[in-house]
Amino acid sequence: MRYSVLLFGLVVIFYTAYAFSSSPKGCPELAVSVKLANNTFKQGENIYLVITLTNKSKKMQSVWFDRPKSSTGGPAFTSVMLINKKTGRSVLKYQNRAILSSQTYSPEQVEHYSYHLKQGESISGKFSLYDLVVLLNDKTQLSKGSYEMQLFYCENASEKLSFTVN
Repeated sequence: MRYSVLLFGLVVIFYTAYAFSSSPKGCPELAVSVKLANNTFKQGENIYLVITLTNKSKKMQSVWFDRPKSSTGGPAFTSVMLINKKTGRSVLKYQNRAILSSQTYSPEQVEHYSYHLKQGESISGKFSLYDLVVLLNDKTQLSKGSYEMQLFYCENASEKLSFTVN
């Protein structure tokens, strides 16, 4: 009995070490760019972002971006900071809708869905802001006002963007 418990413990340790060794080591070195279609939106209008990740490292980077499409609708490893300029407070309940998902992926699935970007290569995608985040009080749209937004992919930050909702 003691040996089977020991063997089970070793299997768990080996699998955990394997999972970490086959997942990306830390965060890839990427330039994160976000563009808005406009600087002004009507209340209730969908706010679309074009997110571009560019490998700024001299080595190939593994990037998990837009697949598989999940119920969260946004890229993996992203978070958004969204501040109401008038109040200086966040308008977000969750910085990434993925926190609501119960889906998990094995290291093999992560590798399968990853892109391998060479130095200087980029990947882009168009996403709705409302698919990326959960607003306070579970609102489905932003109130009228001016906002400042910054997107992060892992530890890599985009420049801050400002926009207005009328």
